[in-house]
Amino acid sequence: MIGDKDYWSRGFGFDAEMTLLNYTFNTLNLRKVIHSAFLFNPRSVGCAKKCGGIKEGLSRRHIFRNGEYRDMIHFAIFKTRWQKVWQEYNKN
Repeated sequence: MIGDKDYWSRGFGFDAEMTLLNYTFNTLNLRKVIHSAFLFNPRSVGCAKKCGGIKEGLSRRHIFRNGEYRDMIHFAIFKTRWQKVWQEYNKN
């Protein structure tokens, strides 16, 4: 979580997730990571997609926030798909 809004939309969350996924896939040798995000958080949803995530499920009415129940979406990030994103990421 990036709490200071001055640092939002600068790519820090994406960089952090890519670094974590690099460790997860290339050091721990896992093949799949689950990224869950609340649908009211479009930055987290966008980050999962940008990292190669594929929608895998939805938990309806998962959390009660601001007087209403909210959904949570689940993404699968597979190593093989992520590697293509990683190659593009490293070009920059």
